[in-house]
Amino acid sequence: MMRTFDGASFKKAIEVSVKWLDVNKQIVNDLNVYPVPDGDTGTNMYLTLAGVHEAIKGVKSSAISDVVEKAAEAALMNARGNSGTALSQFFIGFSDSVKGKRKVTTKELADAFKKGAEQAYFAFAEPVEGTILTVMREAAEAAAKSAALNTSIKKVLEDVIEAAEKALKKTPEMLPVLAEAGVVDAGGKGFVYMLEAWLGRIDRNVKKSKTITLTPKIEYKDLEYRYCTEFIVNSKVDERFKSKLSKFGGSLLVVGSKNMTKVHIHTNDPDKVFAFAKQYGELRNVKVDDMQEQHTNLLFDPFAVIAVVPGKGIAKEFLRLGADIIIYGGQTMNPSVKDIKQAVENCRFNKVVILPNNKNVQTTAELVKSVSKKKVYVLPTKTIPQGLKAILSMDKTKPVEYNMKNINLNVTTIEITYATRTTKSVKKGEIVAIKSGKIVGSGTDPTDLAIELLKGIKGKKIYIFYSKDVKMIDALKLDALLVKTNHVRIRKGYQPHYHYIIAVI
Repeated sequence: MMRTFDGASFKKAIEVSVKWLDVNKQIVNDLNVYPVPDGDTGTNMYLTLAGVHEAIKGVKSSAISDVVEKAAEAALMNARGNSGTALSQFFIGFSDSVKGKRKVTTKELADAFKKGAEQAYFAFAEPVEGTILTVMREAAEAAAKSAALNTSIKKVLEDVIEAAEKALKKTPEMLPVLAEAGVVDAGGKGFVYMLEAWLGRIDRNVKKSKTITLTPKIEYKDLEYRYCTEFIVNSKVDERFKSKLSKFGGSLLVVGSKNMTKVHIHTNDPDKVFAFAKQYGELRNVKVDDMQEQHTNLLFDPFAVIAVVPGKGIAKEFLRLGADIIIYGGQTMNPSVKDIKQAVENCRFNKVVILPNNKNVQTTAELVKSVSKKKVYVLPTKTIPQGLKAILSMDKTKPVEYNMKNINLNVTTIEITYATRTTKSVKKGEIVAIKSGKIVGSGTDPTDLAIELLKGIKGKKIYIFYSKDVKMIDALKLDALLVKTNHVRIRKGYQPHYHYIIAVI
């Protein structure tokens, strides 16, 4: 009878967990609340555990405290999505509980489960019942009850799994969206698979699969210009002024009123900028800073902006609007904490604002705050349109704290995609229209659906990103519909899964 659980046991448990989740990750992915192609919970949990497995293989100590400490660190750095984040926090709590121990008894193992579940709850600002958190909590409660009666690790794990499975079955009763979709919680299902693996409840013929590596491609916008140049023109300027001025440098900001215009630009030739601007009026409050000097006196406290986007066309738009670094990610390809931290460390400034542009990426981005020495801020942008609204609202002449407090994320998000399974309202393969997170229509033609949603819509600015599966001539039909809108920008976004992503600002 196995009465204790040590570092070697934990290593084996994780190794088997990775194999078992690899085999079953698609089952977990398919437990998506909405019938759209963004189910990646299984992949996220698998990659989180794969990172843990890789890290603990090199731990020579057999003490559970040493192995789990390394596991917690690796889980945090490799966490992807909400469930990956919850899993990483579970390991952090588990690690705190077994600190200093070589091995644990059933009671100590139960305490570790309890601390792990508590830490997972604590990590979320608004923990929701009916998710992986519920499964963790009820599994921990069962561990405590079983450990009070048993000294067998195997028996405790059996009771834990039984309770976790019961909790999983109840998740649709707690979350109406699960009941509507006819599924249980995906993260909870992944956690049950992990527990099953800990007990060794897998097919012995399962072969070790090749590790999936999803390393997001990161683009950096180099610091091309030396001088930060600012001034005020004593007149109102036109669009030609902005267009011409943009040719002299980057990071251009032009704001003003009827009688004056404030300009900020990074350039290599301030004199040319001044010569051109003088054509529009008298210049005052002129300021030029050499950004390569260590002791520079900037008018504002500089910060960098990182945006997570799903396609190169969308990336170009974010860079044009002022993003400094792009991380490719989003639905089905969530970046890890390590990926985002790498981007943060490559930023020139010590203050960094992250635009997750995806609800799953948001929780991962929040974890970067605790692992980076830089001051990291996360704007809760859950969609690409919200990210666009955020970056359009930013004023880089003001401190980052001002921006975080005053940016308004109110925007209408329209997404046209396809159904990945049949539900009460849509059939598998049908094109579906989603407006601000709710399915509002379905059909066979993505452009027709987009036109229907845009009829009569009001907005000063509308951004339309179409996928490679949409013909330009079809996308331009939307432009014709919106002739009365002040600003319409249509770009091939190259985003996967979504025929159209539309921001109405």
